[in-house]
Formats: sequence, structure tokens, C-alpha cells
Amino acid sequence: MGRSRRLAIGVRRAMLPVAIAAVLLAVIGAGGGASAAVNAAAGIGAGQALAGETSNGPFNLDLAGSLQLALKLNPGHRAALLDLEYARMELAKVEADNALNASAVALRQAQARAASAETSVGVQERQLRLDVQTAYFGALNADAGLELAKKSVEQAKDSLRIVKLKKNEGLATNLDVLNAEKILLQAENGLVTARDTVALAGLNLAKALGVDLNAKLDLKNEEFQYQKLSINEDEFAKKALAASFDLRQKRDSLEVAQMQAKFSANDYTAPLVARMAANRSESAGLAALEAEREVMAQVKGLLNGLRQAEAGLKLAQKEQEIDAENYRVTRARYENGLEIPNILLAAQVQLDRSRQAARQALFDYLLARTRLLNYLGE
Repeated sequence: MGRSRRLAIGVRRAMLPVAIAAVLLAVIGAGGGASAAVNAAAGIGAGQALAGETSNGPFNLDLAGSLQLALKLNPGHRAALLDLEYARMELAKVEADNALNASAVALRQAQARAASAETSVGVQERQLRLDVQTAYFGALNADAGLELAKKSVEQAKDSLRIVKLKKNEGLATNLDVLNAEKILLQAENGLVTARDTVALAGLNLAKALGVDLNAKLDLKNEEFQYQKLSINEDEFAKKALAASFDLRQKRDSLEVAQMQAKFSANDYTAPLVARMAANRSESAGLAALEAEREVMAQVKGLLNGLRQAEAGLKLAQKEQEIDAENYRVTRARYENGLEIPNILLAAQVQLDRSRQAARQALFDYLLARTRLLNYLGE
């Protein structure tokens, strides 16, 4: 009898790897759309990494195209998808192991890790969208800043020419010439900085996209519109609590700790072990409560940021309106022989500055809006 029982146990143990393999194959193969989705999204095929030529460009991109490219090539996003696939395979293995060595806690932990990995993919994707949008707007602003710096140099050169003419006619001093030369040097230094900013902005965008850092990126100079967001703080709080990755992890840890404390509350578990499990359960509960409080604070901060960005946008648009009117008046005076070209150029440069500031304010608002929606899981 004893020998037959040992043989039966041996057979079951021998069959365990087969059972595990069967479940894993189900996940990876016919039942594992995850693996196919991972390979497709990550751009991996036939066990090969992404080919270098696919990320060298050149790329002609608008914002939507940039987001699509990043979801395909960004290494961080691809890694998150692979982590999800691994967590699902690990869960399949634990489920197979559980058939012989039942452990509700181990199973729940594996389920939590798989759910956490799935949530992590969504969180990472939303963060990637924000990163790409930030880098894209930064690149557009850098290009506009370079054009403005070129006009500033042009204006400074013309101002220096006029001051030198005035000095020759006895209408300006040597100090006036030195100050004009200083302004030109400042403008030229600004041009050098603007060119460096363009190069850095392109590098940041390439990094976010996941393409070669030296890839040529041609961005469409598209127009972006103000998008009003209807604010409901109570609704936002509910969405943020449901979407919070950190809170979900804390709650999963609490559930596991509560299970361990419950299973330890019996006559055959050492009292010290039972108290330790109860301690961990209470600690996990406090951590989950603190995570909830942090979510509420983050929502409040993001809402404040959105309101401030909206107020900044309105102010920048009003300043642009003022500078546009000043340019209109200056141009009319110039056309009637009442202003010199340098004054008209100065008015044009100031209008360009205010236009860039208004555009930056719009980008700041759109990014604040995206940050809030990301935190709400949208």
C-alpha cells in the first residue's frame, strides 16, 4: 500500500512540469494574445530586437504621429509590455503549482503582480504620452525661439548702425555706441543659446520617441487650440482613487497581509508569528490610508496647476493683443514717414516675442490638462 502511494505521488510530481508547460503554452500561444501584442507593440519579431534602420529616420511628424511612433519604439514602454507578459506567465506557473501545493496567499500574490503589471502598462503609456507631448512642444518652442533670436540680432545690428551714424553727426556719444555694441553681443549670445536649445530639444524628443538620438526629425508646425476642461472635484477624486497605481499596490498588499493574518489566527500557529502577521496587516492598512490621502492631495495640486496655467494663458493672450496693436500703429506711422525702419523692426520683434509667449502659455495649459487627465486614468 505504502509503495503504491509513493508511486502515485511520484507520477503526479513527474507530471507537474508538463502541466506547467501546458499552461504556459496556453498563455504564450493560442491563449496568449499578450505575447503577440507585446511583440507587435514593441516592434519585435522572430526573436530579434528592433532593427537599427527603423529608428534612424528621417521622420516627418505631427503630434499624433509622434505618439504613435513612441508607443511602438520607446524602450520603456516595450519593457513594460514584456514585464506584463512575464507576470502573466508567472501567474500561470503558480496556478499550475497550486494544483499540488495549494497556497491561497501565493496565488493571490501572483494574481496581484499580474494585475499590477497590467496597470503599470497603462500608467507608463499615459506617462509616455505626456513625455512626448512635452518634448514635442519643447521642440516647437525651441524652433520659434531660434527664429526670434535671429530677428533680435538683425535688430541689434541695425540699431548699432544707426547709433554710429548719429555719432558721426554729433547726435550720439561714444558711450551710446558701446551700449549698442553690448546689445549686439547679447543678441548674438542669445542666438548661440537658441541654437543649443534647438539641438537639446531635438535630443529630448528623439529620446521620448525611442528613435536614434541623431535621427532627423521634421515637425509639422500645426496649430493647437485651447481645450476647456469641465471641473468636478468630487468626480475627479473618485477617478484618481480608482486609477492610482500606488494605491492599488498598497491595497493589494493589504489584502495579502490580511489573508496572512487570518490564516495565522489559529491554535497551531505560534503566538509570536500570529502577532507579527497582525502587525503587518495593520501596517499595510495604514499605508493604504496614507496612499489615499496622497491621491487627494495630488488631485488638488493638479487642479491648482491647471487653473494657474489657464490664468497665465489669458494674460499672455492679452499681452499679444497689446503688442499686435502697437505693431499696427507703428507700421502705419512708418508707412506715413513718421518712423524709421529700426523702430518698425523693434515692434515686430516684440510682437513675435509675445506670440511665442502666448504659444508657450497655451502649451503649458495643455500639458497641465494632460497631467490631470493622466492622473485620473484618462
